[in-house]
Amino acid sequence: MITSDQKIKAFFQQKILDVDDDEIDKFLKDYSNDQVIQCLFDKLKSLSKLQYCYECSWLLGRVLGGISNKYSADTQLYSLLNTSTIVEKQVLLNFLSGYWDNAKPNIEIVVTLAEDIAYIITNPDELKWDRETICLGMEAVALGYLNNKQLFHFNKDRENKLRQTLKNFMAYLSNFAPEYPAHQLLLKHFN
Repeated sequence: MITSDQKIKAFFQQKILDVDDDEIDKFLKDYSNDQVIQCLFDKLKSLSKLQYCYECSWLLGRVLGGISNKYSADTQLYSLLNTSTIVEKQVLLNFLSGYWDNAKPNIEIVVTLAEDIAYIITNPDELKWDRETICLGMEAVALGYLNNKQLFHFNKDRENKLRQTLKNFMAYLSNFAPEYPAHQLLLKHFN
């Protein structure tokens, strides 16, 4: 007999990207937020071991962002960035890009991630955040802001600071990584 825990783990590992949003939401309603987030984390961790992990993690972010905001996946996963390997960070950041492309972000997480990346740029440590990881983080922040500008209007000082940080990201990308999608995204909106 398959236990409930085994069913949700199997669902995340094998089926979640192959069924439509209604089926996912219907299946997950029987599980607690903690169970869903733990299985999400396990799935993202397993994706970091695959060759084509970035597209899958982005799609997974879109799926979870599309079905419900009740999981607050961005809030739950943000803390993992500090303890993750570079590949795991890249998977998490791709997830956040997909999630924030399809769901309302936690504003504090977007702002904090932007501040973290700004600090990392001025204090580089290639073992913790390489250039590709930095660029993926910039893309996630840009999508979190650009797709949800109305959420940031309530605090003009914070919004102005974030917009300036995004312009700084654009300048960084222009100099060091103009080929990254984040560069084109920021050029389109801040040039």
